Amino acid sequence: QLLGFQNLLDNTTSYSFPDELVENNFDDSTTGAELLGFYLQSVLRPIQGLTLSTGIRLDDYKATSVGFLDTNEIDAATDTEEFTWRLGLSYEIDSIATNLYASLATGFTPNLRAVTASGEFVEPETSKQAELGFKTDFADGDVLLTVAAYRLIQEDVAVEDPDNRAFSVNGGEVTSDGLEIELAGEPLPGMNFSFGVAFMDPETTSSNGVFGLMEGEQPRGTTSLNAGGLISYTIGDGRLKGLRVGGSIRHLGERETTSPLPDSDLEGFTVANVFFEYAFRGVDIGLFINNITDELYVESSNLPNNTYFGFERNVTLRVGASF
Repeated sequence: QLLGFQNLLDNTTSYSFPDELVENNFDDSTTGAELLGFYLQSVLRPIQGLTLSTGIRLDDYKATSVGFLDTNEIDAATDTEEFTWRLGLSYEIDSIATNLYASLATGFTPNLRAVTASGEFVEPETSKQAELGFKTDFADGDVLLTVAAYRLIQEDVAVEDPDNRAFSVNGGEVTSDGLEIELAGEPLPGMNFSFGVAFMDPETTSSNGVFGLMEGEQPRGTTSLNAGGLISYTIGDGRLKGLRVGGSIRHLGERETTSPLPDSDLEGFTVANVFFEYAFRGVDIGLFINNITDELYVESSNLPNNTYFGFERNVTLRVGASF
């Protein structure tokens, strides 16, 4: 159902929403949850350099929701037990200061705000993940490189009920393949840095056909690129001993949105920050300048009336003292 067209910078645009969305006040609903978990883990080292870790977990999950919709005052309740496990294997090669590892794991995430039209919580989202990677250090151990590749399969993803958009159903499976690279360390005395980049290829592998989670397409709200880094230097002697100067940067690639409107994908953005910190005689002073280029960007967006812009350029001064 096409709701209308939207200019993200024009707040005068109006929409015609389905009656069940307009009449219901979701803010008046109350959700309560209890989670009791039991976890068992073992670590074995059968030979030098080889580590085998296993873990199992049992969760007893209870939740209730009162007044989810004002129109019919649905009371939903669930009492679910979920069993998950994890298996990990690592091998350390001392001669090249490298650790190889692999892991398999399962998990689950309760859908607290997702209720069906019949007044029941949708089933928890479950997941399976496989990961391969390695960690190695160089520059006499002052710099650490971590590389990991993974596949994550999320099942029973909660999606909008195509027959009643105020409710949800279990109707989606998302498969994500990714590669993560991180470089961190202290190459010089007083200098610290950390840079990372993640390449992702999320795809909806099954769906009930509603917008936001269409089979064969990238799920709404996801991106294929996420990167960031931080670098700082702390003066170690002289009058300015203890002064720390640094900066950080964050980049997010183009993202799908949950809006059914055409051409509504969110552009990627890059935000840079700088900071100064100084501690002396029990006084701690920090000056933080965020979004120094005053980048105009959208942080997130789900429905056409829920679009959140990022903070414009701002300055924060922090002063603390210890006695």
